[in-house]
Amino acid sequence: MASSLRWSVLGVLIFIQGWSSVRSDDDWPERPAFAHWGGSDPVPDNAMVSLSADKAEYFLGENVLVHFTVENVGGPAFNVDSGGDYRGAARALRFEVVAQDQHGNTLADPYPCYDHMGGIGGPTEVTPDNPFYASVRIVRYARFERPGTYFVRVRHDCGWKATESRPLPEGKIVLRFREPTEAEARNLVVDWLSQPPFTGVLVGKKSPPHPDFTQISFGAYLPALAEAAREGNAHAIEGVGSVATPEATRALIDLINSGSEEVAGHATDQLRRRIPHHLPRHDTQEPNADKGRPESHTAWLVRTSWRDEFAPDVREIAVRLLASGETETVDDGAYLMGGIGVPEDISHLVAALNSELPKTGLKTEERNIYYRRRSVCWRLDDALERLIERGASVPVQPSSPGEVMLFLAGLRTDHEFRPAGWIETCDAALKSHVAYVQERALESLPQPFPEELHQNLPALLESNQHGVATAACRIIGRDKLTQFRKPVLSTLRRAKDDWLFRAASQAAIEIGAEQERLEILVSRLDEPGMLYPCLNALRTVFDNVGGGGWNTNIDVAAEAKRIKPKWEKLLVDHAEYLQSGKRFTLPNPDISSDMFPEQFTMTLRVGATSSTWPEDSN
Repeated sequence: MASSLRWSVLGVLIFIQGWSSVRSDDDWPERPAFAHWGGSDPVPDNAMVSLSADKAEYFLGENVLVHFTVENVGGPAFNVDSGGDYRGAARALRFEVVAQDQHGNTLADPYPCYDHMGGIGGPTEVTPDNPFYASVRIVRYARFERPGTYFVRVRHDCGWKATESRPLPEGKIVLRFREPTEAEARNLVVDWLSQPPFTGVLVGKKSPPHPDFTQISFGAYLPALAEAAREGNAHAIEGVGSVATPEATRALIDLINSGSEEVAGHATDQLRRRIPHHLPRHDTQEPNADKGRPESHTAWLVRTSWRDEFAPDVREIAVRLLASGETETVDDGAYLMGGIGVPEDISHLVAALNSELPKTGLKTEERNIYYRRRSVCWRLDDALERLIERGASVPVQPSSPGEVMLFLAGLRTDHEFRPAGWIETCDAALKSHVAYVQERALESLPQPFPEELHQNLPALLESNQHGVATAACRIIGRDKLTQFRKPVLSTLRRAKDDWLFRAASQAAIEIGAEQERLEILVSRLDEPGMLYPCLNALRTVFDNVGGGGWNTNIDVAAEAKRIKPKWEKLLVDHAEYLQSGKRFTLPNPDISSDMFPEQFTMTLRVGATSSTWPEDSN
């Protein structure tokens, strides 16, 4: 009790004295637009935000939960809106965190690149008896690398609209860290591994303390983690993968070479995260630190844990994986080889392609699967390009499917690589029995598409492989090949795959077949599964429309049947207007909300401002 009281008094003194050195409350770093959702309701006068933690002091490497609390201090209930920004992200992006040391230095953001796939979330009502809690995994917002005392500020828009007189409330907390001894680290690892896994986030409630094996980072934990990893513990392998030291990289290599197949697979997943040379192109959301931009978590992990001395061992692993014949492990091998391979390794990639290309088959693809990721071949293809850039030779007369892929990669990476007979080689590739070869041939040929090869395009448009037909549509639209008007419109009439449908629609616009395109789209409104794709494609008749939303929990078939005649009438009544290239500006007396399904909305853009149409949709 006395110890706790002493810490409380010390904590108050540190809190009071320390905040004088941290950044101004108004000096928040700039955030991307989507990170502030901001609603229409002002910040409630009776809302108070505070922060708390489960302990007075933490070891570096522990998962620190800072509990963000929104209280109703008396008065009417209000809502807190959270979520919607977390799928595929390392953290909830609507939280803003600033952490500083005792000298006022701001800690690096470990995940400064805001890539995510949206999410779902809803409001939580806050009353005096029902606070709102959100447990913030603080080490995912600030990189605590040294022992010491840190001053942390957190805020969230909560779905409120900030004003000058009532800004977003923020919470403050002091966190203390110390470095564990190896014995303390071992005890922590044993404790973490004994806990049941925590599988999610509790919306509106505090999360219980739990380990985060993806953020351990510190080398003191490595011996205990590696020991458990060798015994096959998947969480321990993940923990080894989080440790940002060269010794951890060596441990992963040893696990791959000496562990069971399952252990090797998990260790390979972790090794992939620290392979160099992928950053400039693969991590397109990852800025380069040497250009004055923030350093991403991936770049930081590579910098702190990779050494060139590992390359020979990793190349041996990559060669073994490429020859495995198992698609998943071939993908691992291609990724590793793309990162650290040398020109002499090109033959291993070609051999893997010769094995994998026939597996792509010629069967009709499942609708709406992103065709560029449907097989391991795209990863092998990327590795080919990287090794060519490092000096690998390209055959001028390819004799196998894998060598054809290497030839096509040569065309893409070297605009002067046009050996004798290259047109004939590409013609053969466009006629290949392997759809992926056809697709990559279309994407590899120079712009404009060589006239000698135009004769192949109609057959490629009719391919039952969506990637092939999509690539053909894009070429026709890009080069405005109006002679293919009929087959493009035929493709638009039958396409159900989203990627192909959009490519055919855009190609029709580019080749001047806009009126026919509109007629086809309207004719397909009542076709099963096509109401919303067609309506989204019809947005082009408006000149001030951006995104929008819709609700599929309605009787779609009935709505399509009701809507279609209204669109048919619009095309007839305004045929001359639309054929002249003119577009409607919303709101417009000729466009009514009953031309759309219930709860279908569009975002109207005027300069930097936006609004929702129809206005009564909110």
